[in-house]
Amino acid sequence: MLEKEFPAYPMHKAEHDRALAELKETVSNWKAHKDLKALRYYIVTVMPSWLVQHVSTMDTVTARFLVTM
Repeated sequence: MLEKEFPAYPMHKAEHDRALAELKETVSNWKAHKDLKALRYYIVTVMPSWLVQHVSTMDTVTARFLVTM
């Protein structure tokens, strides 16, 4: 994205950073509290939902931009 000067790179990168921070926080909470139900909810519900949404929106826009370069 940087090499091809994708205009929405900062927003796309920020969303990846946010998702990674959320993942790290979820793992930290699990390590501290051993709440398997919360961890399972994140892995089974939150993460897949984010991934589908991200791929169908931001990644699709990015791919369309990159294919024209």
